[in-house]
Amino acid sequence: MESRSVLAVGVVVAPPLGGQTAAAAPPSAVPVMQPDPLLMFPSNRAGTDWARVARDRAATAWARGRRADARAAVPYREQEPPGVRGANDSPATAEHIAGFGTGRNATSKIAPTGDILPDDTVPTRPPSAEPDDALGLAGDLGLDAGRPSVRTGGTIGDGPHGSAGDGTGDFDFYRLGPGAAGRTITARTSTPTGELDPLLALWDADGGLWAVNGDVGGSTDSAVTTAIPPGRNLMVGSDPFGLPRDPRTPGTGEGVLSEGPYELLISSGRSGGDLAARGLNPRFAVRILNSRDHADPWGQPNVSRVVVGGTVAETGIPTIGIAQSIDAGNFGREETALVLLDDLSAPAGPAWTLNTYVRPESDRIAFLGRAVGNIASHEAGDMSGSWHTDLTNSESPAAEEGSWPR
Repeated sequence: MESRSVLAVGVVVAPPLGGQTAAAAPPSAVPVMQPDPLLMFPSNRAGTDWARVARDRAATAWARGRRADARAAVPYREQEPPGVRGANDSPATAEHIAGFGTGRNATSKIAPTGDILPDDTVPTRPPSAEPDDALGLAGDLGLDAGRPSVRTGGTIGDGPHGSAGDGTGDFDFYRLGPGAAGRTITARTSTPTGELDPLLALWDADGGLWAVNGDVGGSTDSAVTTAIPPGRNLMVGSDPFGLPRDPRTPGTGEGVLSEGPYELLISSGRSGGDLAARGLNPRFAVRILNSRDHADPWGQPNVSRVVVGGTVAETGIPTIGIAQSIDAGNFGREETALVLLDDLSAPAGPAWTLNTYVRPESDRIAFLGRAVGNIASHEAGDMSGSWHTDLTNSESPAAEEGSWPR
């Protein structure tokens, strides 16, 4: 779907940068609301109870799930006969499920069942020889451009650290190999027999954990999909969260959890790569207007706006910046975001005021434009479908969640 929008940036109230705060509206003018701190720029991040935020989000997700679970799913059986391949294996040949959707009279919850034939074009690799319980003992899967997929298997519990050995817990490590670097892999376990509840984990060569999954799709099997940098190793273990204390050293598990055979299918494909390297989506475009040089287009189709100015007291929202939504897919094209200026222009001292960072030799106009522009860009990105990035890593993009871009 082509998406072309106009972003209007308007300045409503702009308190001066230099220690003067904006005049507050009467306290009773607007009731204060509390949006999710992870969806805005809170002025006082250190004063936010992030543990409570996490609990509230988990409780909301749980309640939403309970409401969804209360609606019975309508069963749907695949129309392709068992043992047949190719009748519905592509978007062009997909089966149409009549009445399924989110409309007023549609069915929003279905329970599809069917049969998947094993792909006989995927090569099968024999199980790795034990011991293979650490990064340095990992078996090579041989993934590369000429061999993008492989099927293998093994047994958790058959090594020297299983229940028949020292009892610290058995793990099977697989080396993805240099040919997998830069590709996106999907690893998925299958346990048609036995008692194993598998766990998949992705480690780097230094023992850093990059991805982990215990259960997927309502089953006890596991799946991991990720882009692969060089030097990554895949581990099969047992759930719940049975990880070794040191993946570089055999026999460092916490004990036996579950044991049994498993099948492992790994497929890979060329990664999409960095957007800066391969270019932006040509079907998406934003045209930026401003209230100084352009007539206000607000109210027209496909026009969203970032209002720069105003105060917490005037809006009732204790924030610096907030968008109407984080619109993944850019379905809402007439939205509003706010960048409030009262906290930004407060006297020097707190981390959230720009005056804390201004020095006598500073170019105040350039600094103010860059700082406010960064926040406006963040909110415009939210409205256009750009999701927040990870706050816990070392990167510092403008789309970082719940905090200032560092």
